[in-house]
Amino acid sequence: ANGGVTSVNGQTGTVVLDAEDVGAMSKWALLWQNASPSTVGAFNVTNLPLSAYSFVAIVFISNMDTGNQNLYMQIFKISTYPSLLQVVTASAARQSRSFEFSGTTIAFANGYSGTSANTKYCVPIEIYGIKGGQ
Repeated sequence: ANGGVTSVNGQTGTVVLDAEDVGAMSKWALLWQNASPSTVGAFNVTNLPLSAYSFVAIVFISNMDTGNQNLYMQIFKISTYPSLLQVVTASAARQSRSFEFSGTTIAFANGYSGTSANTKYCVPIEIYGIKGGQ
């Protein structure tokens, strides 16, 4: 690629992938992209082939209200238990959004900052299925 990678997760310099990294990446598949992240409250993502994967990686924006919309990724084992996207900011405010897996659906609740509900917190942008693992 032209120009190369300038930073990954805040680290700068050259990023080197070995054969194991590349092999692991081939087990990832983009399952969903949020077409309208600025208008998302509680919602369901349906018709996902979740049974074909062991884990999902969810890329999300911590706070759509700020000018500094940092992207985060968290990986979750697909299970029947509720899960939580979560970021603790520099001001120690916890931003979160809970979700549950159900068949071919991931149901996302509203976002929160502390105990205050807000549709703009922890907004999912992409969901990847990841094969393998236990």
